[in-house]
Amino acid sequence: EETAATAKEFGVFFEKVPLGDTYTISHTATSYVYDTRGVLRLGLSHRLSAQQCTEDLLTLMEVC
Repeated sequence: EETAATAKEFGVFFEKVPLGDTYTISHTATSYVYDTRGVLRLGLSHRLSAQQCTEDLLTLMEVC
């Protein structure tokens, strides 16, 4: 219940996927960056390159 509530709050997806005798979890793969006040400032997609993430983080550091 807590996981579902947290997922809803963050607007993310997760799903248990059967895999033979076991299972895997399909899920959103985004990293979130918060400022010191707890305000969400940036979401980094897993599709971004390291260079793109670096640029976004440096920009965020300049404006915060």
